[in-house]
Amino acid sequence: MYNSGYLASEESDYYGSNAGRNDAALRFIIIRHGERVDLTHGPGWTRHAFNYNGQYYPLHANMPPSLPFRMNWLDYERDTPLTANGLKQSWNVGNTLASHNLPVVACYASPALRSIQTADQILAGMGRKGK
Repeated sequence: MYNSGYLASEESDYYGSNAGRNDAALRFIIIRHGERVDLTHGPGWTRHAFNYNGQYYPLHANMPPSLPFRMNWLDYERDTPLTANGLKQSWNVGNTLASHNLPVVACYASPALRSIQTADQILAGMGRKGK
């Protein structure tokens, strides 16, 4: 069946196409999160971006425009968000996937904020956010 670890030519047609079969090709697209605030603005970035009441103030154009509320803003040190550039990168990935007509049936992300933001922006870039 296999020749030196490669499919024989008659087998490659069977495994590489859907000819005569009704099942669609299954494709996994694995994407790493966008640019992170802590890697761009350094450790301790929260001390400059939050006041003593926990209100967020983006101090740089590349800081995220807003952040979801957390009881303890220091949690953002361990679970860092994406930068404004990282949000744009993620949206562009989704837009590129859509322009290449790559359908997304399911989207999974880790519970890390940066991963959720990346998935959210990819779906937004595809015009699939909330669908």
